Amino acid sequence: MRSPDPGLSVRFREVVKGQAQHVGTGPLVVAVSGGMDSTALLHLLRFTPGLPSLALNVIHVDHGLRGTSARDAEWVAGLCRAWDLPLSVVRAEGLRASEEVARDARYAALALARQSAGAQWVALGHHADDQAETVLQRAVRGAGLQGISGMAAFRKPGIWRPLLTFWRAELLEYARAVGLTWLDDESNQDARFTRNAIRLTILPALEALVAPGARGALVRLADLAREAEDGWAQALPLLMSQLAVQEGSGETTLDADAFMALPTLVQIRVTRAVCDGLGFPLDKTGTQLAAEFISGAKSGRGVALTGGVRLRRDLARFAFCAPAVVEGDVAVSIPGGQAGSGIARLGGRFLRVEWKDGGANQNGVGFTVVGPRFPLTVRASQPGDRIELPYGTKKLKKLYLESRVPEPKRGRLPVLVDAKGRVLWIPGIAEAVADASSTGGESLEIKVDDAVTD
Repeated sequence: MRSPDPGLSVRFREVVKGQAQHVGTGPLVVAVSGGMDSTALLHLLRFTPGLPSLALNVIHVDHGLRGTSARDAEWVAGLCRAWDLPLSVVRAEGLRASEEVARDARYAALALARQSAGAQWVALGHHADDQAETVLQRAVRGAGLQGISGMAAFRKPGIWRPLLTFWRAELLEYARAVGLTWLDDESNQDARFTRNAIRLTILPALEALVAPGARGALVRLADLAREAEDGWAQALPLLMSQLAVQEGSGETTLDADAFMALPTLVQIRVTRAVCDGLGFPLDKTGTQLAAEFISGAKSGRGVALTGGVRLRRDLARFAFCAPAVVEGDVAVSIPGGQAGSGIARLGGRFLRVEWKDGGANQNGVGFTVVGPRFPLTVRASQPGDRIELPYGTKKLKKLYLESRVPEPKRGRLPVLVDAKGRVLWIPGIAEAVADASSTGGESLEIKVDDAVTD
């Protein structure tokens, strides 16, 4: 192996040092497909001098989509043997449905590898060209500021992208300079895939016919959008304290006079943030309905927003209310950490819900909540419900579709949510990733079983 190119290695070392407060030290999982990008990333992490002490663990996800996939896994295994690095190969088959399904499965595999290695982060080889393609794809699909901010260097849960400031041409030059070999994926030339069409056809045409620096402009656009979103995120807690926000089970209220004194655009951002916190993000129509109501709201009046959220004026307070349970359903509320039980009725199905201290062993379908935000509620799914999975958030409606749950049975499935409406568990279907802000020694073990009724 030749000595690394000093220029790019120095820049990479500075990037990693600048992100050291996030990266820390200890185990690090590196996703390696065998392509140029991920192979260059692994080489930089393995051989760049002066990096923080990181115990590298390599993961290769074999989707089984190509006849050469087994060969690819063997090639990565040989690379890891040569560089004295541990490797885990995860095979995820049956993913021919769509690019999105394959992506979801890949991120789920990465999350499991990170947890198994006791690592905080999985390093991915996304670079500046990938960023430009992502921003363009999201922009033409009508994404807002958050969408066009593109990929972040760090993303929950546990994704790290240290190459976002490097262009593919730079990485290619580095890989050749240090004598790397890699695998070429022929599917990357298939323009039937959206990302390939953007990379192979659309961006080159933009740079040739419209703006020679289109890629750089898209990356700068992402940086500006991210700055705006980060600024808003930092200002929101202070703003919420000025509005005297109070949160309860499925409801968030705030001071009406202080809220109406805000500029209209700030009111809109607060409204979206509150509804996001309830687990029911607003679309454009819902946002417009809320803005019109707020401008002249009288006490005792209310309006239904999209997703089932209801906004009402109660004297000196505005109240945002999550949708109530379906008529005829009976939810079970878990008010605190003391042991208890209750009977839920969901779509005509009776379920016994029991809860105890998390240290107790129980039989049946169980789930442990660490650092619970009480009250917890076992109820049926509601419009707009989302769950945070290892690869991002997903609507329950879509999750049920992918899990082959028939429409008539969906209203009979129990959903565990916390005081903020965050979906924690759907027995037999999915568990949410741990919320980093839910800390502390308290834990509660919950089980849900079909109840026998007379």
